[in-house]
Amino acid sequence: MPSYIFKIARKLSQDFIEKIKQPEEIINDMFNLLSDNNDCDYVKAVVLSFLTNIWYSYVNLIDSSIYYNELENSKTKEEIMEFLNGHLKLLSQKIIRNSKPLDSSKEFIKKCIEYAKENFSNPSLTLKYIAENYLYMNVDYVSRQFCKITGEKFSTFLGRLRVENAKDILRKNPDEKIYTVAEMVGCGNNPQYLTQLFKKYEGITPSAFVNLLKGNA
Repeated sequence: MPSYIFKIARKLSQDFIEKIKQPEEIINDMFNLLSDNNDCDYVKAVVLSFLTNIWYSYVNLIDSSIYYNELENSKTKEEIMEFLNGHLKLLSQKIIRNSKPLDSSKEFIKKCIEYAKENFSNPSLTLKYIAENYLYMNVDYVSRQFCKITGEKFSTFLGRLRVENAKDILRKNPDEKIYTVAEMVGCGNNPQYLTQLFKKYEGITPSAFVNLLKGNA
């Protein structure tokens, strides 16, 4: 494989990290870089080189092992490029969402987030409960400020929080029953709800996530 191809791919990954180009531009550049080669292993190697640099830069934001397995399970060039397109857009959204700084004057939002992280396993947890019983503030005001400062609704944040913790549980024990995981992360005795959350935030079901962990197609 020509080494200059990998150098270009790494340069494009650095452009993504440093926000020199928009994700759409970078994806187009990657498509053009690989347009003349249809060898699946070759394309996979270049894409992996491109993504590895990005994954290392955002190690606390994304679980690269899952996406590595998804890339490895791609069977054709088309599947690889489709994966790259969706993955880069998803990662870009996560970066934007997590780069919003908290207003230091709104310490109660930080407290709200900390409380949710400590009590997400409670299926009855709501912003109303936190506002009235922990912050002792008006729930409507807290709700508006939460959305303004974090860029998302509390219900969205809590859903993502539960999915991330469910993923952690499944990484440690891929054979754990989904209904048990649902109870552990605050979805009560409703594994269907956990499945809905997974589809919303990860684009796959918990079972599909486990298959990726195990390296199954």
